[in-house]
Amino acid sequence: MSKKYLKTTLAAGLLLAMSACAAGQAAPSGERSPLAPEAAQLLPGDIDASGVVRIGASYQTAPMTLLENDGQDKAGISHELAQLAVEQLGLQGEYNIIPFPGQAAALEANKVDLVWETTSINAERLKSATFVEFAQLTYGVLVPHGNPKNISDLMSLCGLKIGVPQGSIFQEYVETASEDCKTGGKTAINVLTYKGPPEGRLAVLSENADAFLGGHANNVYYADHSDEGAAFSAVEIADIEPTPIGIQFKKGNTQLAEAVSAAVDALIQNGAYDKVFESYDLGVMKIDSASIVE
Repeated sequence: MSKKYLKTTLAAGLLLAMSACAAGQAAPSGERSPLAPEAAQLLPGDIDASGVVRIGASYQTAPMTLLENDGQDKAGISHELAQLAVEQLGLQGEYNIIPFPGQAAALEANKVDLVWETTSINAERLKSATFVEFAQLTYGVLVPHGNPKNISDLMSLCGLKIGVPQGSIFQEYVETASEDCKTGGKTAINVLTYKGPPEGRLAVLSENADAFLGGHANNVYYADHSDEGAAFSAVEIADIEPTPIGIQFKKGNTQLAEAVSAAVDALIQNGAYDKVFESYDLGVMKIDSASIVE
């Protein structure tokens, strides 16, 4: 919100602005002060006029997105970057909780303008979405503490029960690895799909799954924060190359993607981007510049 709204004045124009703000309305485009004016100039007319951008995320992929204080506060790397980018554009952010499987549908139905999650960019998703690459994802498994199955790489998953988020790139990797297991004369992987990481972690705890494959950053977070570090171990799978992850837009919404990409680049240039990743000790995820992928 503009600081102009916080100043006491008798001017009728400012009184009207304060009334609009009190009603939960964003400031008109002419009264906003974007931190990155050149990026803000790229905004589509409807969002520029409303002053609001609707952002979706599951808030289940810590440390990228999560809920704190008994679910009252949204947090995480992606959430913090989204907030900073919104400031760069001079907008008001509306943050919506959308489970991972429903995110593409929410974009298609125009329930949100973008999804800022931990979404990997792949050929299948590019059929129906436009992305802005903002980081890279490394992979690993969350296993019972001590790694009793001695998992180290993809082929060590042969014959095991491996959980993955439904419809994710992790599922693709495990299904491909399972075929490699069979080709090599080993037992196929029993691939178990779950709605999201919370269900996958529960499956490992209850011994319904031997491991849950996901982002290494997410796994490290929960290994460190569950039962004082005694519940899980996080094992990086080094033979999976890092994958670009992106902010997801409805296919063809290139104008908004360009504005957000420019806002992320502004954060990279002013150092705020680095500070967010380093605060989570995850500098390995950083990239040098944002880019649009269609």
